[in-house]
Amino acid sequence: MNSTLKDKLESILQHDPGSVKKSQKEMFDENAGGAAGSIVLCGAGPLGQRTLGCLRSIGIEPLAWVDNKVDLWTKSISGLVVMAPEDAVRRFGPSATFVVTVFNPSALMKQLSSLGCPRVVSYTLLYWKYPEALIPYGGVQEAKDITTHAADIRKVYDLWGDEQSRREFVAQLEWRQSLDPKCLPQPNPACETYFPDDLVRVTEKEVFVDCGAFDGDSVKSFLERVNYSFEQVIPLEPDPGNCLKLKTSVSKLPDEVSRKISIHNVAVGAARERVRFAAHGTAGSGISETGTVEADCLPLDEILEGILPTYIKMDIEGAEPEALMGARRLLKQNSAVWAICLYHKGQHLWELPFFIASLSDGYQLYLRRYAEDCWELVLYAIPKGRCLG
Repeated sequence: MNSTLKDKLESILQHDPGSVKKSQKEMFDENAGGAAGSIVLCGAGPLGQRTLGCLRSIGIEPLAWVDNKVDLWTKSISGLVVMAPEDAVRRFGPSATFVVTVFNPSALMKQLSSLGCPRVVSYTLLYWKYPEALIPYGGVQEAKDITTHAADIRKVYDLWGDEQSRREFVAQLEWRQSLDPKCLPQPNPACETYFPDDLVRVTEKEVFVDCGAFDGDSVKSFLERVNYSFEQVIPLEPDPGNCLKLKTSVSKLPDEVSRKISIHNVAVGAARERVRFAAHGTAGSGISETGTVEADCLPLDEILEGILPTYIKMDIEGAEPEALMGARRLLKQNSAVWAICLYHKGQHLWELPFFIASLSDGYQLYLRRYAEDCWELVLYAIPKGRCLG
């Protein structure tokens, strides 16, 4: 056990939530100086749209969008004009704070600073300033969320199968109290997402189940890994638009490949039910009370009755705990490698590994990240007989 790392964990867990919360709310103003009241949102995609809607709910109207997509320039999106970075810096740079509302914000932050913009911050600081409207979201959460669960967090620290996992776990906790990206290790190569070369070997004997298959991007990655030689692929995707894209993608494969792929237009959860679903036709589609369509939701234990999966990927926009509850039988079998996204809700960082360990001691648990901040953070539960480490 790395005593220095364990000491850092204890220091994080013993921080006073009140003082941390106070410093969190002040960080945006400290970086914005006298321009805290004038905001330009940089990135008009899903994160930017979410941020705009939340700000408007508390009476804050940003000045404009900045986006690098040339075809958006001068257009209006949700009532805000989209500007080229150079034009926006020239017009608003002296008097506004540019808030970068994209995942992996460092490149755009660097670009804006290089154009002479004096106040460029990540969306995370803005979220801390207005927590009542903007958080929890991903790893951006209240300070008390960590200290309240200190006992469980200590237990999970001891569950990780290698030093890299423990370092990432502690760094994630530190980042969630500081939002300082310098405390985080470098992410792993994005090409290894869900299929880590250092942890497990993917073979031609796999029965691969893709929960949250989107348009087939992860299925494609899997097929390339096994050189299109496998036992079975079972993609699960509830969004009708995404499912159509998935079916179209599979239909273009050779017959000997496509006939072993069985697509299901369903969500996964704790029990059989109909759920409201926000079907955007994007990677951000998910179960939501405000969703405009209904979808069938089934437990994995039922969907895979009579099937012995060997590799299960799960990226389902925050519904991972319910899906795991509906997969207790499968988890107890210790037959499959599990690759589960941990970044949709802050508490998943410790709740999901703890849940899996409570059901079976047959797995080795690992933590890997493939993007900036908390994004593309994946929990691997690997049957001990398949671990490379």
